[in-house]
Amino acid sequence: MPRTAGRGQHGSNRDNSVKGRGPSMQAGMPSKAAWHIEDGLSDDAGHCDEQDKDKEQTIQSSIFQQYLDVCDEADVDQQTDILFVRGLMRVREYLSAGQDTTMCLICLGSIKPTEAIWHCGSSCFALFHLPCIQEWARNQLGTAAYKASRDSTAAPAPAEWGCPKCRYIYTAQQLPSSYCCFCGKQEEPEWDPWIVPHSCGELCSKSLPGNCSHSCMLLCHPGPCPPCPLLVDASCHCGKATVKQRCANSEFSCEAVCGKRLSCGHSCHEVCHPGDCLPCQQVVTAGCACGAETATVPCYQSLWHCSKYCNKPLACGRHICQQVCHAGPCGRCPEEGQRHCPCGKATYRELKCDEKVPCCGETCGKLLVCGVHRCQERCHYGPCTRVCRELVTKTCRCSRTQKQVLCSTDVRCDSKCSNTRSCGRHPCKRRCCDGHCPPCEEVCNRKLRCGNHRCPAPCHSGPCRPCPLSQTISCACGQTSYSLPCGAEAAAAAPRCLQACPVPPTCRHAAVTQPHKCHWGPCPPCRFACKTVLPCGHTCSSSSCHDNPPPAVPGFQQPKPPKSQSAAAAGGKGSQASNIAAAAAAAEQDMCRVAASVPASVAAAAVAATAAAGQGPQRCPACTTKVQVQCVGGHEVRIFDCHAVQPYSCTQWCGRPLQCGNHTCSRPCHAVAWDRSDEAAAAATAGSTGILAHGGSSSGSSGILAPSGGNGSSSNTLVHF
Repeated sequence: MPRTAGRGQHGSNRDNSVKGRGPSMQAGMPSKAAWHIEDGLSDDAGHCDEQDKDKEQTIQSSIFQQYLDVCDEADVDQQTDILFVRGLMRVREYLSAGQDTTMCLICLGSIKPTEAIWHCGSSCFALFHLPCIQEWARNQLGTAAYKASRDSTAAPAPAEWGCPKCRYIYTAQQLPSSYCCFCGKQEEPEWDPWIVPHSCGELCSKSLPGNCSHSCMLLCHPGPCPPCPLLVDASCHCGKATVKQRCANSEFSCEAVCGKRLSCGHSCHEVCHPGDCLPCQQVVTAGCACGAETATVPCYQSLWHCSKYCNKPLACGRHICQQVCHAGPCGRCPEEGQRHCPCGKATYRELKCDEKVPCCGETCGKLLVCGVHRCQERCHYGPCTRVCRELVTKTCRCSRTQKQVLCSTDVRCDSKCSNTRSCGRHPCKRRCCDGHCPPCEEVCNRKLRCGNHRCPAPCHSGPCRPCPLSQTISCACGQTSYSLPCGAEAAAAAPRCLQACPVPPTCRHAAVTQPHKCHWGPCPPCRFACKTVLPCGHTCSSSSCHDNPPPAVPGFQQPKPPKSQSAAAAGGKGSQASNIAAAAAAAEQDMCRVAASVPASVAAAAVAATAAAGQGPQRCPACTTKVQVQCVGGHEVRIFDCHAVQPYSCTQWCGRPLQCGNHTCSRPCHAVAWDRSDEAAAAATAGSTGILAHGGSSSGSSGILAPSGGNGSSSNTLVHF
């Protein structure tokens, strides 16, 4: 039927209440519960792309909306609310797993949102393809029926099959025949991108576990139902305190002394506790039952017995009481009155209590251990012989041989059983078998569907159970992970984590660099230009950051199949049955959760070690800003890179007037002593023309025309060597 049919009030308003609802939908919800949900949604968004984050949060928020609306945010102690929060987180984990691609443990194929599924709603809540679980259940039921047909003497066993993951037992009537949603209200639910896959979108309404009488208030969801969120007036175990508690956690202890009146008259000194009070532990001084000794014992042990024999004379006057410490009279002598001979045929009434009963002389006649024949000896004291010596004709266990032997002798022939054992693969081969062949002692050792391991269980009929091994696939920072069943290594992909990359930037722009998401491989390069002010006053001309990048996180590698020592130990043949069973049980319990390495933390540690060693950002490259430089004689100007500026001679004739006033200097361009007044005049000339006519100083240096301020402006300034 259409998914929108029969929804009720909540379902009819789903389009208005779900679509368009973003991460801020809990604004009007109870602050404590909503905080846990929003925090969880932020953590689990690592399984989605950035563009799918809002959609996943919308779906999960719609699931919890009805639930959180009824959460009364009264003042509940945080310690007593832990179970409530843990229940919410557990449901959220199943919801997040449902949003991602789920693996079927039977076929190791991915479960798509549009495929028919069956979920184990009683224990592990695992998802399977509907055809896969139907074939699995029919194989187990067929195997059980075959075993029952071979053994007509055995009591009929109930037709049962088990979940492939948790081994929970289901009856034959519970074999899934149709595709239903998680809450079981709707068959063949249609896929809707705005609700959880394989759900109907209605309220779950399953009965909540424990003593709660309410029903689940989540929308149809995978996994277990969360604890009841309602607040009730709950009394402590002793009834002295009444507080507001979550309905699912309504039983609590007030931590005060119980004080209930015990049967002995004392009061209970235990801290407020559930159930009946413990026996009174108050120490008292009490005598034993016979009154011979006194001891300090707990009140509930005030009636105690010492280890002494009574030894009081009995009424007969010939014997003493052989009872250990007792209260009251000793009673009559056990040897008085009517007595019988050992075989029980003769009765003696006049014997004194200290006289021994004689044997009657008749044949004993008591039934022997064989249960068929009787003792042929004369009346005697003590037990009859355990070896029956009657000659009988016996048939061996396999009914192939008959012999006349003593009744106590077992007959076995040398014929070997040719029947096939319950595994259907190996013959029995037991000597003189009675037809009830024992379980196969071989190891199954068949290749599992995962393709990596062999079945470590004792040899069995039917399909092998799925490989119990799995491994955890983690992101680079280790905060996001998922479980990958053995055999699905080829489909493994790096989890998408939206947590910040833990590797800090190492360049000079670390303070202004925006953090990026967790990733495999090298961190993205810095997008800022250097723009560092150099000692010369110019800015670094590099168009990109030239500092060394941080150490690269290794790339994601496909995981290797998990290994299990218990499975390897059970893989060989010829092991004892007990060792095989123990190895098989260990393999089923060993989930082989491979510890996920955190490569990003290794790179972050390398960055911290570099910073601790005092190794900072790299030096900028040499300044390449073009500047104008005059020759030492002031004849010409040349263009140099800033880092290559130095005094130079143009090799022209000097041409300056000599002191005589009649001639000029004929030497090549050279530096000369210059008066301060002449220097000021030259600077004024350079400022008007942009070129230094003749440089120098009192020390004979030359001048340079360079951009001022280091900000790339076109104004010139005079620089002296």
